[in-house]
Amino acid sequence: MTRGRIGTGLAFTTVEVLITETRAGFLFDGRVLSEPPVSITILGASLASGTARTAEASEDPPSEVKELAETGTAVDLALLGEMKERYDKFTDTRDQVIKRSRDVGKAAKNAVYALQRADFKKADGNLALCAKEANSIWQEHVSTALTLRSGGFTGALEEVAEAVAYRAFLKEQKLLTRAELQKASGLSFELTIPEYLGGLMDLTGEVGRLAIRKASAGREAVGDVEKCLACVEGVFQGVQDLVYLPGGVGKKMGALRSTLLKIEGVLYELALLSHAGIRAAKAPEQAQQRDDTAEADDSAGL
Repeated sequence: MTRGRIGTGLAFTTVEVLITETRAGFLFDGRVLSEPPVSITILGASLASGTARTAEASEDPPSEVKELAETGTAVDLALLGEMKERYDKFTDTRDQVIKRSRDVGKAAKNAVYALQRADFKKADGNLALCAKEANSIWQEHVSTALTLRSGGFTGALEEVAEAVAYRAFLKEQKLLTRAELQKASGLSFELTIPEYLGGLMDLTGEVGRLAIRKASAGREAVGDVEKCLACVEGVFQGVQDLVYLPGGVGKKMGALRSTLLKIEGVLYELALLSHAGIRAAKAPEQAQQRDDTAEADDSAGL
């Protein structure tokens, strides 16, 4: 017969507990257990093993348990209140970052649309707005809570990187390095490698659309389309050489490969048109020669 206390909630009651050790295990409350009942472990390991003495049952519970028993609750409500307040504040801040990041992304897209129409003045205005708002978001929120960078804010920064890179391609026919893009963006904080790569891979989509528009001019556009192909090929080869691609960047590989194949197809079609154009140019000359030969034959009375 082992006498001990079994905890029920916060109250401790002294009860008589009969534990009989048999070959099959411990016989407790009509059941055979492989180990002593866990419910009496509140008295310590000695009671759980069935070796507790009656004197241990008379010891008072710890002071922390007494305090919680007097307050009537096992939960620190003040601490929970502080945790809830911090969580609510973080949620509000996160909502603000997401909302303001949409404005950054929208301005970046407007810059791209302006660049498609060769309106560099409007594009520069939108890019300046992007840099101003992104810097404000960083200083007010993200710099002190870096977990807020992932998601909407990172997506907006990729849009900015795409617009800045597209402007450089149209103006200078070159791909910007990470350092060059950082400087041209006007951002006061550093772009991450995934953000830079994401912007370049998005750029290839715009360059692909540019190649299609240029191809509508016919054979004269071969040079412009080849520059577009070189841009997309450069990004594709560079990304392929990387050992690891972040998840968001890796998902864009399919679209990048598709853009590359489309531009190659456009160049092939332009080559066919060019070949057909050369043959068409020679056809009138051959027809004129046949007419001249027929007239000569008529004059000779043949």
